[in-house]
Amino acid sequence: MCTTVENIERLGAVQALTGPVARGDVETVRRHVAALAERLPQLLGLYREIARQTVALAERRGLDVAVARAILAAVQAAQES
Repeated sequence: MCTTVENIERLGAVQALTGPVARGDVETVRRHVAALAERLPQLLGLYREIARQTVALAERRGLDVAVARAILAAVQAAQES
């Protein structure tokens, strides 16, 4: 956790961003959503909101718009199921 905070302080939140959303890894996001839906559905809302906020940061760093939309669609689908 210290390294994460240090990176944010040094680079700023946008440049320090890591993880499947930052990488544009739609399939991993879909797998996360499926696993949460099966095992911990009460956490889907939290995951969805974190993903939305992370997409906004990742877009500022250059995440492709089509990939951002695909990630948002994947987390939105969890809400509808």
